[in-house]
Amino acid sequence: MTFDSEGSDEYSSSFEAGIYDDSQIQAEGIHATIYRTEIGENSQNRVSSREIRAVKAVTAFKNARLEPHDIRSEAYVLARLRHQNIIELLDASYSHQQKLFQIFMPFVSLTLYDLLENPKCSPYLPPKQAPEFGQAPRLNLQTVSRFRTLAKSFLFQIVSAVAFLHTNSQPVAHRDLKPSNILVQPDGCIKLIDFGISWEGRPRGRGGSFEEDHSNNGNGRLNGFTNAPKPEWDETPERMCCQVSSGPYRAPELLFAPRQYDAYASDLWSLGVLASAFFTSVQFEPKHSASTPGEFDWDALVFESDESADPMSNPPDATIPFNVPGSVTSLDRSGSWHRMSLFDSTRGEIGLIASIFKLLGTPTEQTWPEFNALPAASALIFNPMSPRPLRPLLPNLTPSETPTSAAEGPDCVQERENVIGLIQGLVRYPPQSRASAFDLLHHSYFHQGSSVILPPGYADADRSQSSQAESNSLADFISQLISTSSDEDPSPLE
Repeated sequence: MTFDSEGSDEYSSSFEAGIYDDSQIQAEGIHATIYRTEIGENSQNRVSSREIRAVKAVTAFKNARLEPHDIRSEAYVLARLRHQNIIELLDASYSHQQKLFQIFMPFVSLTLYDLLENPKCSPYLPPKQAPEFGQAPRLNLQTVSRFRTLAKSFLFQIVSAVAFLHTNSQPVAHRDLKPSNILVQPDGCIKLIDFGISWEGRPRGRGGSFEEDHSNNGNGRLNGFTNAPKPEWDETPERMCCQVSSGPYRAPELLFAPRQYDAYASDLWSLGVLASAFFTSVQFEPKHSASTPGEFDWDALVFESDESADPMSNPPDATIPFNVPGSVTSLDRSGSWHRMSLFDSTRGEIGLIASIFKLLGTPTEQTWPEFNALPAASALIFNPMSPRPLRPLLPNLTPSETPTSAAEGPDCVQERENVIGLIQGLVRYPPQSRASAFDLLHHSYFHQGSSVILPPGYADADRSQSSQAESNSLADFISQLISTSSDEDPSPLE
């Protein structure tokens, strides 16, 4: 099926093109708006009565001009991808009268970003006030066990989704892996979403053409896109868009204006930074303080002059599990928690580059031989820096400070090393040196120490894992994590 800009609303989707109000908005970005809506009973019987659905809506104006975002490409990619960790496309439509694209998907309210912002997503018990200097965070066996299982089980599913994309018969690079693009169902099954800038190694935009896969339950879901208008831009293998990925998840090669790059390797970098987010520090911000962006797109950045900036007099310490300002005497007061990122993108691309070099070191002929060939590699000169250890920046790894406690043991020590090894295999340069997602499925992190538990009915030919650990399923762990109870610690291991 190819697109042209002519035509009328001849196709009647089983999901009505709607007019939504602000109360239905779930998320809003520079390209699309996500709505929550109820779908009524329909004649084609594709859905049952009154099902809740997510609708991604994009105006033709935005889709035409905001390279590399293309909802047409997203719909066609989703139509042919079938995997338990990738969101399902239910239907798609384009209204010539409203000049509006819509794609319909199952509605899931919880994201991985929401969970990672929760201070209980840690092996430690969240503090109730600013800790005294040198005071160790509190431990108990329940939080250690729950966190180890959740982190490993979610990461296994995320890696499974990326491995499927990269090894598909027609490989797909997502190009925007981050926690807010990962939904978490109540049963613990994760769903990767937002394929609007995904890459398949072929032309996108005005020169892109697509065919729906009718061989496997295609059901004409894309008939509603017949004759929909094309974007005004072109992206080709010879002229790729490097303005992809978001904030701290952007791979370093993307920051130096390449026209050609390995989009799959860039995914792997983002995957590594995403994996690290389970183990980085969590920061409490009182309501009156300036809000620090937790996760945002690079192209939503607004650069401020030094005079207008409000630098933090006491920047957070990335090496401790929880950051609480000393002025906070009780965490019952109004405020919010934010997960710190491995890299800092709050000062734009230059700040992000400096943040990456600070950890991995300034690229050299030995560490990244191809670096100087990047178009913008010589535009900036950075002071030479040596690489630093990763471990201190992952303070929410299973603790090592109490080797005699019941929370510690040889398997915990090995698990920490496995986590660090997995992340270091991804967050590295040059791009071609990064471990493939398929190989990561066989990484020792997933096969040693605490078990991976999978959602009920999860199909994985390489594993025979239980859907619960002892008496807890993933659903139980998620419920415990998002409960409003502030103290679940009957016996802390101080």
